[in-house]
Amino acid sequence: MNGRTLGCALVGASLAMTASAKLENREYAQARKEMTQMMAVEALASTATTGDADSFGRYVKFAGLMTTGSIILAQDCTPDPSNPFGPEDHCFVANAAPATTTFTVTDAARVLIPAKTANSLICHWQSPAAVYFFYNPTGNYVPNARFQVNPSYKIENAVLNDPSLINPLTGLPFGGSLTVGLPGIRHSRSLQAGETQIERDSESRTCIDGLISKRSLTTTYGLTALQAANFFKNDTIISLNLAGTTTLVDSASIVYGVRFVAD
Repeated sequence: MNGRTLGCALVGASLAMTASAKLENREYAQARKEMTQMMAVEALASTATTGDADSFGRYVKFAGLMTTGSIILAQDCTPDPSNPFGPEDHCFVANAAPATTTFTVTDAARVLIPAKTANSLICHWQSPAAVYFFYNPTGNYVPNARFQVNPSYKIENAVLNDPSLINPLTGLPFGGSLTVGLPGIRHSRSLQAGETQIERDSESRTCIDGLISKRSLTTTYGLTALQAANFFKNDTIISLNLAGTTTLVDSASIVYGVRFVAD
């Protein structure tokens, strides 16, 4: 190998390492953020002997269930007459590699929690199931293949209609609702030229401090104790939104099911 060839090889390796390092730094920053959030919940739980006086000793009640249709990523979303999409299904065409594809599904599923179902909190059992196909047709090594789906929940309740109530997270009136995000599916990897990999993700996330609770309504959203108590005396509508980002994902299918329980 002559000096010119060796120099080009070293530059190429350096660029690949730099790209990989940037990806690792983003993943590390996200992991640190999620760890900080978990530590905040742990700190709240340690402030009392039982961890949560409002729900201590109360029975768990099944409060509702919602399931999305299939959220599909494909090279072609032309409906198949022999297997048509359902009313809750959504299909998105994947951008040509190596471009990133983003998609958003608003109101992917919804449920009504009747008034007085809960005393102090509504909890989630969030269970996504996904199958996705990594493929690198670019002819080059790519360090940042990615599959990411982020769920968020819009929570509507009459108590939040009060125009004098300001959401401290946005600085604006609640306008009848607030939105809570939960960790979702997040995978990233490198792919050699021509490499393929089929991945499956099926896991559940259950609540600690609740999707919404008296404690979060007062400490996070600034409601009074009376307003927080009245929140659970009203109907609550919960709808699921999904936002996704993929890179070098040729196709995918995602379904979210969420069971709700209350104290």
